[in-house]
Amino acid sequence: MRIDPLWALMYDHGLGLLLCSDGLNSIQVNKILNDPQLCEVVRGIYRPIKSANMRRTGVRLDDVQIQSLQDNVHYEISVPTYICHAANDPLAPASDAAQLASSIQVASYLELQDGGHIFFVVHAEQVIPPIEQFLLGKAPN
Repeated sequence: MRIDPLWALMYDHGLGLLLCSDGLNSIQVNKILNDPQLCEVVRGIYRPIKSANMRRTGVRLDDVQIQSLQDNVHYEISVPTYICHAANDPLAPASDAAQLASSIQVASYLELQDGGHIFFVVHAEQVIPPIEQFLLGKAPN
């Protein structure tokens, strides 16, 4: 069954509902919808849903792969890693991000209480400076 027309309709006329479904509260939704620049950024993020049917097989494969991952794996990642997540992300549990961060010896972790799946847009002023600081601290002199 193709649901792309429904997604396209939501994208074109129900962006606020999409934002709510991704964990944003009404204040955050209104902030985005009333700021043309933020609204365009968010539309860019959501634009692929209008053709979701073209990626359906890949999305299903991703889900199978994610479900097959073992819990409590200690990854052998030796490069500095920075992980950010929102506690209220309805699509990817924050506990998974926290577990990943704890399994990487050189990881830094920032968890925000809200902002849902697009916390990095909602809280850009909180997220970007620590990322910049992290990257600058790891850059060669």
